Amino acid sequence: MNLYPVIALVLLAGIFITGCVQQVPPPNQEIPPTEVVITTPSPALEDELINQSEEPVLADKTKDIIPVRTLIEDTPLPAPTQDPNLAFRDLVHGKLDLIQEGKNKVISAWKAEDPALTGSLVADLRHDIRNNNDASTFPKKMDYVRVNYYDFIDRMIQFADNFGQAASLTERGENSSAHSYVSAGIMAGDRADISDKRIRVFLRDHPMLL
Repeated sequence: MNLYPVIALVLLAGIFITGCVQQVPPPNQEIPPTEVVITTPSPALEDELINQSEEPVLADKTKDIIPVRTLIEDTPLPAPTQDPNLAFRDLVHGKLDLIQEGKNKVISAWKAEDPALTGSLVADLRHDIRNNNDASTFPKKMDYVRVNYYDFIDRMIQFADNFGQAASLTERGENSSAHSYVSAGIMAGDRADISDKRIRVFLRDHPMLL
């Protein structure tokens, strides 16, 4: 009988049995628990971590910020102070021009042979005279202007009264009597023109009296 094949089978069986025994773990052996190591970060590391966690939040907030432009209002510059001499001259000239314009309208209406319009314009002239007859506020250095201005006002009142009477008489058909009033009115107007001219010449020759 050949023994070699039998010996080989015995060896193979032994190797197989040994391998199976090594793969089975012992029944009472315990698996040691895994230790978890927790490390506490240093204060410097905590600050760095906090800063890193906050930076994205701040970056997100800045995206929603809309810059607001501050409107700067222009401060108005103070108006230059007007020369008192020029202001007074303009004031007096304005009063004289207004009343003279009313006088010329009355004369034009009379020459147009319209007594009704003449009477209406006389009423307007009287209104302008009443609103501009006060020269008490004129400066003391302008006494000459004040005196002549009052004379101008008195002459213009006479002019208005005479033309008003002439217009009334004409409407009633009393033309002969009306012409005498017109003559007196024209004379009063001429004397008012003299006072007007004196005032204007004085203001022209004394531009810096105030």
